[in-house]
Amino acid sequence: MILWVAVGGHGDESPVPDVNFSYGGVMLLRLSFISLFCFGIIAAINSSHASNMPDSYMSISELLTYCQMPGPCGKAMPCKGQIVTITGNIDCNNVFSHTCDPQLPYEKIILTDGKNSIDVNIVASNSESIFKTIFDNQGKNTKAYVRGIIIGADMPTMNSYRRGILLELRKTEDIVVKKGGSSR
Repeated sequence: MILWVAVGGHGDESPVPDVNFSYGGVMLLRLSFISLFCFGIIAAINSSHASNMPDSYMSISELLTYCQMPGPCGKAMPCKGQIVTITGNIDCNNVFSHTCDPQLPYEKIILTDGKNSIDVNIVASNSESIFKTIFDNQGKNTKAYVRGIIIGADMPTMNSYRRGILLELRKTEDIVVKKGGSSR
């Protein structure tokens, strides 16, 4: 189908062919634009959560430096809510699971890199498998690779408070435990 478009002011009509789209072609074009628009929104959302953090695992000290810790009490830190990947040694004296103590209000492990440490709260639905892996590999230099969400917390220190961070681990596949090795 060719559409004729009227041009000029004196009634002369000149044949200017318009693009020939069938109904399916128009729908395909609309879907393409909608898909492109949605892709742009998703890319913008992802880039707003992106950070200049390295793609590799960071040490706990590097994470604390990145998050500018310790911070002033009550102030939300710029790294709050970001997903990070860290590595450190599990402090096997500080592993808290419902398997060992069902009365605990939380489940967590403490990771250290020799200089600093961080709490990793485990809220995964199948936390028993995480703790089984930790207990099966426990010993000196039990290393963990963790992907988690940064949570801010006011922490008591002697006669005051300071702002700190902890990680929240939500999925069992976001932790890998290995026996032996150094903290880096």
